[in-house]
Amino acid sequence: MARRDCCDLNWKDFLVRTNCNPKDACTFELNKECEELFDIWNEEHTEVAGTDIDYWIQDLVKTKRDPLYNEPTERIWAGPFRFKALVKLPQNEYEAREEGARELWTGQIFIPRLAIENSNMEQWPKIGDVIRIWSLPFYDQDAMGVDQNIPNAGLYFDVIQTQGEGHPLDNPSFTRFQLDVKRRTEFTPERRLLNQT
Repeated sequence: MARRDCCDLNWKDFLVRTNCNPKDACTFELNKECEELFDIWNEEHTEVAGTDIDYWIQDLVKTKRDPLYNEPTERIWAGPFRFKALVKLPQNEYEAREEGARELWTGQIFIPRLAIENSNMEQWPKIGDVIRIWSLPFYDQDAMGVDQNIPNAGLYFDVIQTQGEGHPLDNPSFTRFQLDVKRRTEFTPERRLLNQT
């Protein structure tokens, strides 16, 4: 049986060869058309199956800080920016402590990279941003703290981790952002938006 190495493969319509030596393994990169195709697939899937979210970013340049402690005294926010995103159902757990009970919600949200690039956001998602999802009556009792039942308030989450996700064929380019989010009832994210302590 004749030896067939990776340079014999006809990938030219799909990939660009960047380091092809018959004695070694080849390195392939997506060409520009294929990168755009994966982006379009991801964005269309999110448009069909996703949910609306509102996204706020903290303007660190305009935010006023305490000169001694370097803590924010008045946060300046940009937003909300409206996106379609895939939301993994946040899981909630209760904790009973001496100070009282609290509820923690943790989840993941996936936003297409192309949606952010085409928006007016001046930066990519960062730790400390705030997201609101699900402005539905079912979640009113959990919105804005515990048992306040504010109609259409939605659930606010802090972004605690962000990374690129969806690397087609293990390439460095990615198609969406994966955001790990958390909500704590004793200090809800919407209080940060309202500059409350």
